[in-house]
Amino acid sequence: MRIKFILLAVVAAALCSCAPDSEPYLFRSALMGYLQEDGSLKGDDGRLYYFTNLQNEKGWGEVKRLMVLIDVLEKIDGENTYSARLINYEVPLYKEPLVGNDQHLIDSLGTSPLQVNDAWLSGGCINMVNTFLFADPEKKHTVDLLIKEYPSSSDTLKFALMHNAGEDIVDEYAEDFSGNVYTFYSSFPIEQYLPENKDKTVLTLEWRWKGEVNVITHSFK
Repeated sequence: MRIKFILLAVVAAALCSCAPDSEPYLFRSALMGYLQEDGSLKGDDGRLYYFTNLQNEKGWGEVKRLMVLIDVLEKIDGENTYSARLINYEVPLYKEPLVGNDQHLIDSLGTSPLQVNDAWLSGGCINMVNTFLFADPEKKHTVDLLIKEYPSSSDTLKFALMHNAGEDIVDEYAEDFSGNVYTFYSSFPIEQYLPENKDKTVLTLEWRWKGEVNVITHSFK
């Protein structure tokens, strides 16, 4: 998995303390995972992590998925079970994708610019680092993943990342843009839309940025 960005906001400070790098650990890892009821993390790498430095292991509320930076300390009871020190985390946008190619649906989801800085598949999800521009922090933005076509009659699974900036209109071409840039993690579960035999399936993801439609393609072969 490629991570091109340092975890963005130091929002973990209230829950955990950062230990010096000199303290021994097995390895350091940045990964997505699913939170368990006991506060542990089922990582997309197949390992279960118990955090040693949380003051409140069940203080996550309704959060289901996390992007974490951790130091893995030691293996504990159980196969692929480890203790880990949580250094930092981000709560990604986690939403079920929508399905359809109806123009009314597309219009409602919006075609405002949204960049895909990085994307990878793990945990049954398309995970991304995304960026959009905004002028007014009080204005509402929505981001959705639209499945335009999936292999009921085709071997190509087509996704479009949709952004609706609503009334927050910015000039994405302006060289002297004086607004703000918002960068965040997103994660959309797609496992149920993948065929059992993925060998011949091609996944495409498209998005609009700087007036152009960008497309990346992934083959499961």
